[in-house]
Amino acid sequence: MPSFVNRVTLTLSGDDVKITTAAWDQLNAERAIGAGVMERPVELGMQVWYSALKRQHPDHEAARNFRTFVESLEAATEEDAGAKTDEMDPTRPADSAG
Repeated sequence: MPSFVNRVTLTLSGDDVKITTAAWDQLNAERAIGAGVMERPVELGMQVWYSALKRQHPDHEAARNFRTFVESLEAATEEDAGAKTDEMDPTRPADSAG
């Protein structure tokens, strides 16, 4: 099952911007593309990131419109879903002794 919540660092015109995607971003991306969404997987991914950027960083220059976003996008790095992200989380791995 795919995860809708993904932590991504976008490099936009040399500026690293952290976003966290959500299910609404996926739905907004599919609406933006319309018919033929499955034939455009790269655009779908970019639209998801763009939706998350607009939601979390509405004043960022790249959030103005999708064209500006794509023109400024240099890289995207997704955080490993299995990596521990919260150092304060007291949950121990299942195979630990305590």
